[in-house]
This record gives sequence, structure tokens and C-alpha cells, in this order.
Amino acid sequence: MRHEPCVIILDDEWDYDFVESVLNEMMERCNVHHFTDVDGAVDFIESVSRVDLVLTGWEIGGELLLKKLRSHPRYRTTPVIVMPENQSDNLLAAAVRANANDILPKPFTARQLHDKLDAFVMRLNRRRTERVKPDRQMLVHVPLRGVYVFKLELVDISMVGCNVRAPFKLSGMVNIYDNVHLTIAYESDHMKIQAQLIRLDYDPFEGDEKHIMIAFRFLDIEDESRERLQQMITDFWKTAQD
Repeated sequence: MRHEPCVIILDDEWDYDFVESVLNEMMERCNVHHFTDVDGAVDFIESVSRVDLVLTGWEIGGELLLKKLRSHPRYRTTPVIVMPENQSDNLLAAAVRANANDILPKPFTARQLHDKLDAFVMRLNRRRTERVKPDRQMLVHVPLRGVYVFKLELVDISMVGCNVRAPFKLSGMVNIYDNVHLTIAYESDHMKIQAQLIRLDYDPFEGDEKHIMIAFRFLDIEDESRERLQQMITDFWKTAQD
């Protein structure tokens, strides 16, 4: 099941039909949440596990929303684009101080919005498909033949798949296109994922061929596990950037 990006729009004076159309076109479907008051937006971000992008008016309380986002551990690096009624040097300085990522003065066209969002959407899509290494040793539990449960080392992971390192003896117990149920333990959670084995090869880091590398493509992820998986990957990206 695909991770759909979560987008927040905070503004009370703009027709956002074309904005949602641009977002859905660029992100191949996303969840857009439109708020007309800053308190509603703040309550929402505190109730969810992730926000991928924020578009906010300035006069409506954009500065307060930015402060709330940047003070929250989960949203310190969430992209925020400010949409002011007027662009002035004072507003620009205030937005920079509040750690806004960019400014898009109103009124703007669909083309201008597309151009402004392009870099952010590319980064979001890259994070979805490009695998990141875990910041700690992690195990993936893989049941085989209804009897054995192997604990395999997680090498890297994304929202669409993962690579694991396995003992060589496993090569005789699995086949390409096998469907398996993976369990990934992260902190106190256990994520349940249905996956398909798509590649099996010698571990390039093992000269003695004691291990193999297995690549899985994720087929279906339980809703709760999907949210936790996204948060885990975000945590790994932040660690990689530090």
C-alpha cells in the first residue's frame, strides 16, 4: 500500500481547487488538509505522526504555525512555503527568522506553484523510493515454510522495499517472487509488512560467500505499520543528514 503524502494548507482567502490539483498531479495523489484558522492547524499537526509539506498564509497566523512546527521534534525539517498577501523586506526577514523554506506571494498561478514545489516534491519522492541505512542494528523477522522464523539483518529500507543480509543456507529455502510476511521491530513497535522477494545475490561485502543479499518489494502494509514505517525512515534520514 502506497504512502500518500500529508499536506497542510492554512489560509482563509484563497480558492484552493487548482492548488490541490497541482499537488495531486505532482505527488500522484496526496492527502490535503485545509484549515482557515491556525489553532485548527496546530491541533492537527499535534494529532498526526507526520506532515510532509505545509503551505501557509502569513497574515492568518503563519508565523505562529512555523514556530509550532519548528519546536516539534517531528517537524523541524518539514518544508514550509509561506503565501503572503504582500512581499516586503520585513516579512521576508520574519519568515527567514521563523525558518520558512520559501515564499510564494499571492496571487499565484498553477505554473508558479508547480515551479515552487518542484524541488520539495523531488525530495519527497526521493525519500520514498531511495533506501536509507538504519542508524542502528535492526532485524527483520521472516517466517519460511510455516516453521522457521529467520532473523535477518536490515541493510537499507524505503517505503517501497528493503534489502536484508541473510546466511548462505537460506538461498536453498527461498525463490524469486516468493511472497512472505515480514516483521520489523523498531523501538517498542512491530511493523507487519507483506512483501515479495525480487532479488537474491551474493553479499558483495562478504568475500567468503557466507552470506547473501535479499531484496524485498513491499506489497501491502497495515495502516498503523505504514505510519510507523514512515516515521522510522524519517528518523533515519535525519540521522544521515546530521
